[in-house]
Amino acid sequence: MQQFLWEYYSQLTKFVEVLAAVVGILMYSKFRYTPVKYFIWILVGIASVEMIGGYTGYVEDYNFLSDLKEKLAGTWLEENNWFYTLFWEIGATLAFAYYFRSLLTNQTHKTIIKTVAAGFVVASIVIIASNFEAFFVRSFPAISILSALVIIFSVVLYLVQILQSDELLDFYKMPNFYFAATLLIWILITTPVIFYDVYFSTDDPDYVTLKYSIFLFSNIFMYLTFTLSLIWCKPKNS
Repeated sequence: MQQFLWEYYSQLTKFVEVLAAVVGILMYSKFRYTPVKYFIWILVGIASVEMIGGYTGYVEDYNFLSDLKEKLAGTWLEENNWFYTLFWEIGATLAFAYYFRSLLTNQTHKTIIKTVAAGFVVASIVIIASNFEAFFVRSFPAISILSALVIIFSVVLYLVQILQSDELLDFYKMPNFYFAATLLIWILITTPVIFYDVYFSTDDPDYVTLKYSIFLFSNIFMYLTFTLSLIWCKPKNS
């Protein structure tokens, strides 16, 4: 199991991310007059980040990139932690926060999310600035936890709005409900793993298997749900 996760974790994750993005593009015309089109943009952005961020693996796996590997060696580009911190931990968090903010009708809640998102950016800058050398060699659990809290807060406000409105009667037809519920479940499952990262070691095969299993199956669940929601659900005005 451990060998399987090491070999196919990245490929399977990329596959479901790209699948969701491709289906989103194919379904774009169906949702072009609804906010869902912005969620499709987010999916395309995530897939792009994942493909670009995999450059560290590409230079290891493909011999024709050996020259590039040598040029990257010893530079801050040798590792991709900085890339994922900027574009996934911070970029994707802001994208999700502002997406669910756009779905809200309560102006106070909109302002709260905007303020929380701005606070997250400031906190992330402070964390990175105070550990700048580490920025290029590792991720920051503090930023990951703050990211999760921002998304949870944004999603919960949207779900509360559904509960307090007539949308509750047709929630099962709404793609945004599935996006919100799935994202919330994904965060609640994966975030606790961050607290145990201090124990992460390749010398502990049980933990390696557990961590990668949690993330792999959570990713598959989330992106396949996004994909099926785009296919099955119809625009609100249909």
